[in-house]
Amino acid sequence: MIVLDSWDAFAKELDVVERLKMEKALATTVETSGARVVFVSEEPHLTTTDYLVDAVVVLHDEVMEGRRIRRIEWKKLRGSAITQRTSIFTLYGGRFTLLGRVVTQLPSEMEPQPFKHVEHGELFSTSSADLDMFLGSGMRRGSVILLEMGGNVGPDWHLPLLSMMACNFILNRGCALILPAGGITPTMVRESIGLHIPKETLKSHLRVAHYEQYHRDPTFLRLDSHSITRTFERLWREAQSLKKRSNQPCFIFLGIDVMEAIHGQQWLIRNIITSIQRVRYYGDILMLAVKHSTQSKDAVSDMATAHIKMNELDGSLILYSVKPPSLIHHVEYDFSQGYPRVFLTPIV
Repeated sequence: MIVLDSWDAFAKELDVVERLKMEKALATTVETSGARVVFVSEEPHLTTTDYLVDAVVVLHDEVMEGRRIRRIEWKKLRGSAITQRTSIFTLYGGRFTLLGRVVTQLPSEMEPQPFKHVEHGELFSTSSADLDMFLGSGMRRGSVILLEMGGNVGPDWHLPLLSMMACNFILNRGCALILPAGGITPTMVRESIGLHIPKETLKSHLRVAHYEQYHRDPTFLRLDSHSITRTFERLWREAQSLKKRSNQPCFIFLGIDVMEAIHGQQWLIRNIITSIQRVRYYGDILMLAVKHSTQSKDAVSDMATAHIKMNELDGSLILYSVKPPSLIHHVEYDFSQGYPRVFLTPIV
C-alpha cells in the first residue's frame, strides 16, 4: 500500500496538466502492479483524482453542543451502494475506529445467563467500568441523575443500561424501584431484570410501578392516576418496605415523562423536590428519565446532581454529560454473556 500524505504537497508543485498526467500514471502503475494507493488531501475542493479512484471519503471535525464530533462521509464507492452516507468515528487510543450503529436485544431474543455483579465500593457501581468512570468513578450516595433522551432515541434504547444498573444494585443486597419511561411496559422491565437474577430475590427486591391494570404479579405496583401526592406516597412507602428487607440503599428510576403526562406539571416539581430531599437523606440513588419534549426537564436539571443526555447520531447511540460537562461517548451494548453490558468510547 502506498500512502501519499499529503498529495497536495506534491500536486502544488505541478501545473494542472502535469498533475493530471502524474495522477493517471500513478493509477495505471497501481492497477498493473496489484498495489493500492491512498491519496490524502487537505484541500478536497481542489482535487482532480475523484474520477480516477475507487472510493472517496471526507473526514469532518464538527462541534455538537460545544463538544467534538468526528464524522466520515462517503462521497464515492465504486461498484457498491452507499447505504449510509455518514458515520461517526474516534481517534481514541491513537487509532481510527469506526463506531457502530446501536444494537439492542429484547429479553426474548437472548439466551439469558445469571448476572455477574460488581461489588460496590465507597461509591455505588453501575457494573460497567466505563460508565462508572463516566459518572466520576461511580455514584455517590444520595445522587440524583437526570437522564434525557433525544427525539430520535428509540423507546427501549435505554433499557439495557437500566436493567444492568438494577441487577447490580439488587445483587449487591440492595433493591430497585422502577417506574418505566414512556414506551416501556412493566413486563419488559421485569423480564429484562428477572431473567438474570434468582426468582425469590426478584420478588423481594424489585418493584415495577405502573398506572394500568396488569395481571397479578408480586413485583408490580399499581399507582393512583388521580393524585400525584398519593402516587409519591405509595412509591416511598414501597421503597421503605424494600429497604427494610435488604437493609441497603435503593436504586429508584422514575419516568418523569409518564408522570407529567398523567398528572400534569403543576404539582410534579414540588413532589420531585421532596423526593430528592429523601434520597439525599437516606443515601439512595435516584435516576429521573425525561424525553426531549418533557416540559419539566429544565427544572429537574437544576436540582439534579448530574444531567446526562442520550442521543442518536448517524444511527449510533451517544451519551454525554451536560452537568458536569463531558466529552461525547459512543455507547455499545454487548449481550454475548447472556446479559446486558455497557461499553463507552470517547470521541476525541
